[in-house]
Amino acid sequence: MNEECRKRGMAHSKFLTAVAISALFLSSGNVMATQTASGSSLEVTEQLQTQTVTGLVVDTKGEPVIDASVVEKGATNGIMTDMDGKFTLTVKPGAVLKISFVGYEPQEMRAARTMKITLKEDAELLDEVVVVGYGTQKKG
Repeated sequence: MNEECRKRGMAHSKFLTAVAISALFLSSGNVMATQTASGSSLEVTEQLQTQTVTGLVVDTKGEPVIDASVVEKGATNGIMTDMDGKFTLTVKPGAVLKISFVGYEPQEMRAARTMKITLKEDAELLDEVVVVGYGTQKKG
């Protein structure tokens, strides 16, 4: 009797395995999305509504501005330009970028897929710089 139950159990598990495999093959063309425990469904929508912006930041002479700050206005999303003045940033559509660097006037521009930003020197800021030197002295 025990052996007969074991045979039925094996046949039953083989049948369930066959059904599961068939279901996988039949539904392989369908895509299914479910909400995860990490947050709301707005996260998925937000990720789909982004664009990648690539750009170049130069000065008025056409030289690349290294380590210029490129930040999405109203967000913490930002990056620094590389050795060639280039950057790549993923932002929301219609985002405004704030580009700044010490000694240059900051600029705000609407994000586009490809951008070339020319920063102008800030003459007022450069006039306000004060250099102070300190030395050491021995008492005699």
